[in-house]
Amino acid sequence: MGTGQGLVGVNDHGLHIIIKKSWTVRNFRFDEFTAIARDSKTLEIDAQRIRDTVYMLVSTQMKFITAILQKFQRR
Repeated sequence: MGTGQGLVGVNDHGLHIIIKKSWTVRNFRFDEFTAIARDSKTLEIDAQRIRDTVYMLVSTQMKFITAILQKFQRR
């Protein structure tokens, strides 16, 4: 998808990525993506319904986002 800044949110509806450059919102239900922790600051999001689309999320807060995703995906 390229490199850029954005915002990420997680709630009981799924994962939400807002790309700041275009203010485009990508919403994914928990069954529509796979999250793979690469290290303590990097999370790979494989968007299954958008073929060949992978988001690499990098943040110092990634361990908290990963924990929230794990909690909701267990449901």
